[in-house]
Amino acid sequence: MNNSTPSRKSTAKRTAAEGSHPCPPQLYNDTIEQELLAAMINGNKGGVIEQIEENAIGEQLFTSPANLKIYRAIIALYNQGAQINLAMVTCELTRHEADVTTILPMLEVLRADGGARGAKEAAYYLAELTELAKRRKGYEAAHVLAGKWADRTEPVERTQDYNVNQAMAIDEIDTRAELVPLHTEAMDEAIKGIVEAYENGGIRPGTVPTGFAELDERLAGGVYPGELTIIAARPSVGKTALGLSLAQRMVAQGDLLFVSVEMSYSQLAERALSNLSGVKMKLLRRPVPGEITDDDLERIHQAKQQAREMAHAVYVDDSPEVTIPRLRSIVRHARLKHGVKAVIVDYLQLIDPVLGRTELRESGVRRVAEGLKSIAKQNDIPLIALAQLNRDVEKRGSRPRLSDLRESGAIEQAGDLIVFIHRPDEHDDKIPSGCDPSTATELIIAKHRQGAAGTSTWLTFDRQHATFTDLQRRTSDPFEGIVPTGGDR
Repeated sequence: MNNSTPSRKSTAKRTAAEGSHPCPPQLYNDTIEQELLAAMINGNKGGVIEQIEENAIGEQLFTSPANLKIYRAIIALYNQGAQINLAMVTCELTRHEADVTTILPMLEVLRADGGARGAKEAAYYLAELTELAKRRKGYEAAHVLAGKWADRTEPVERTQDYNVNQAMAIDEIDTRAELVPLHTEAMDEAIKGIVEAYENGGIRPGTVPTGFAELDERLAGGVYPGELTIIAARPSVGKTALGLSLAQRMVAQGDLLFVSVEMSYSQLAERALSNLSGVKMKLLRRPVPGEITDDDLERIHQAKQQAREMAHAVYVDDSPEVTIPRLRSIVRHARLKHGVKAVIVDYLQLIDPVLGRTELRESGVRRVAEGLKSIAKQNDIPLIALAQLNRDVEKRGSRPRLSDLRESGAIEQAGDLIVFIHRPDEHDDKIPSGCDPSTATELIIAKHRQGAAGTSTWLTFDRQHATFTDLQRRTSDPFEGIVPTGGDR
């Protein structure tokens, strides 16, 4: 392959790339643009048109007006299913351009030796122009970003969001949708996953157990990588308590990220200490001498030491304003630096799509839900998002259903698994026998893309320590296990 830059001189004047700040001349190459156009016109060498269209990057590759007009004419013919050659491109240009005098010389250049190069050269030209397009976009973004950082009236968070969005836009310039044949590679991958799950006791690779035995049984092992789990409830039913209980159990499988928009990390730490030490939450919130004992304080210090000795950690981000671009950045950083295995977000309706943009609540929630699903999929990890139910469930006085999700359509569509926390009336006949009705809590699996929906499991909610445990049943005989100290035995 001839990787040298073609010697043919450009006959079209280069213009600045899109944006208010022109890029330096080394980020343009009219000659290679013309070579790529020649490969497209003279036999579509190496299927280069399909590659450009697949990446949806075409117009970013061409920076001179003449080259861009020729490219558009080629794509118009391609979309019509017409033959692509120099004569057809000339006709297409003449139909749509009032003045083709600046373009005809370029076509003559393409006619001269356009058929001389092959598929390898065409691939090389495409790669070169793609790199230049990336560099131009990065250069322009950096110029804008420098202005934003220097502008004291611009919120720092909005500047950070802009930075993340531009980095993603640059990444996507040459992102290709790889087509995988279902009956060969896809099935091979599926069988590999099945075999690995079989060898791992039925647990698929990347699955993170919740740590609640009956719930894991219902979920075929736990929460799956690349999937979005929604756990929803009305306020004060225990969303954060369940989220933190899950975090403290799931961390046994690896480091975990807990993004808390509602509570500070110190409030979460108090709950974790209460759970680990057994000291009541009210004593930690108001440690009045005489009510909290020296023994309680000792148990708190032991709990801290116990947490420090854990093999893995729960990392907390308690930023007061979280947007989808910022969350994407937080998760990416946590994956790269700590290798986190799962993410828990508290809670969905407190996240904004982007900072400072006003939009309808429903469309905003839709963008957040889709963003959360995208983050889970891109990072190939389970993402659990806590969410709030609307007031309809309280008005009905019955078990929650999918329509009770706030802005339900978008959340329901994005979620792979949707679970409702339901605290039934103490006289509800659905409460399992032998349970304390005041603490029994039902987890309703309303949607399960990988299993059966409409089932439920039960946990025990410990209000004094703001935590959930596996269901605890009373023994049928109140004297069972008690050995008499005297009399007949």
